[in-house]
Amino acid sequence: MRYKISYADLFSMMNLLSGFAGIVTLNVYFIILSAFFDGIDGFIARYAGGSELGVELDSLADLVSFGLLPSFFLAKMWKEGFLISAIYVICSAFRLARFNVLKSENFIGLPVTASALIIFCLIRLKMPVFLIGIITLILSAIMVSKIEYVKVKNEKLLLLCGIALMFSFNKFGAMLLLFLCLIYALSPLWGWKNCGN
Repeated sequence: MRYKISYADLFSMMNLLSGFAGIVTLNVYFIILSAFFDGIDGFIARYAGGSELGVELDSLADLVSFGLLPSFFLAKMWKEGFLISAIYVICSAFRLARFNVLKSENFIGLPVTASALIIFCLIRLKMPVFLIGIITLILSAIMVSKIEYVKVKNEKLLLLCGIALMFSFNKFGAMLLLFLCLIYALSPLWGWKNCGN
């Protein structure tokens, strides 16, 4: 059986390679590069069309870049982090598998990309290790929860997120990115429904 490879799939593969490079080098900054590729992948799939294969490929790439890479890095940060890292990667895999099965209009559970970006920002801002561990466990629980998150399609919000990603290598950019991700993570508390359009 032959499968069509779309342009979006190529960026999914770049996302995967970026996550792999981050694991090999133990460089957490590859999460940001992976997020760029993931965003471009979604944009192309939305406006130019994707493929059935692309849905599965995107989730596999996300598991490597936003599940395994943060877990590897956290496990290396401190010895006690292995269990927390294991919980995080299991929850990431469950979250992505459930997404593919449900095929819901919105996200059920916090997306792994947002979770990984929050972890990146905490590491980049040199937050205390125990605090990063606690927040990682909270993120893991929210990812596998049944809390509904809207898919952000508002171009102005997406542009702001893109700018935050570009400047996340400095402290101010990382703080802005963390703020945006936390706002999104907490958005169900006030029934945020308008960021989807």
